[in-house]
Amino acid sequence: MPKHNESPHEPLTHLTKQDVARLCGVNPWTIDRWRKDPNSDFPQPVWLSDITPRWRRSDIEAWLSALPQGGVSPASEKRRTGRYARAGRGDVS
Repeated sequence: MPKHNESPHEPLTHLTKQDVARLCGVNPWTIDRWRKDPNSDFPQPVWLSDITPRWRRSDIEAWLSALPQGGVSPASEKRRTGRYARAGRGDVS
């Protein structure tokens, strides 16, 4: 959590893994998976020590803002144009 004299909404506030998970609406283990995935564009943490990662709130908010919004989920689109379509099954919805 932020220090007692910092607002949790300050852009330079450093967030714990649990804070980031809560902000993203996912399990903290998902944050680890995203962080370790070489193909992910998830923001890398600032390491306060060898075992203390923190994320800048502004980095997380920028990443969330860049995610696709609305419409059909990317996974649904892949299914529609992927193996189901090749098998002649058409739209799976």
